[in-house]
Amino acid sequence: MIVLYIVFYLQVPRLCIATPTENTKFLMRSPVSFEGKAYGDIKTLKISADGHKMSDKLLVTENKWNFPYSFKNVGDRQITIEGMNAEKEVIAKQKVTITILDP
Repeated sequence: MIVLYIVFYLQVPRLCIATPTENTKFLMRSPVSFEGKAYGDIKTLKISADGHKMSDKLLVTENKWNFPYSFKNVGDRQITIEGMNAEKEVIAKQKVTITILDP
C-alpha cells in the first residue's frame, strides 16, 4: 500500500503549508501520514477529518510532529489541523480537502 506524505508548516497566526495550498483537492491512498514542523507558540495539535476526531492534543516534541491515519472508505475527506498554545487556545488552523482512492 502506498503511503503519501504531506508536509505542513505551522506558523502563528495561521498555518502555512508548502503544498498543497489551502483547500486544494489532491489524491492519495490510505493510510495517510501527516508530518511537519511546528513554529512559534504551538505546543499541541488537534487533527480531525470530516468532523471526526483523529487526534486530540497531539504533543509537539522538539518542534516536530507526525500522525498517520487510515481511512476506511474512498472519497473526499476534509482534514482540519489546529495548533494550540500552552493555554490550549487555538492560534492556528488549516483545512485541506483530500480524495482517497481505491487501494
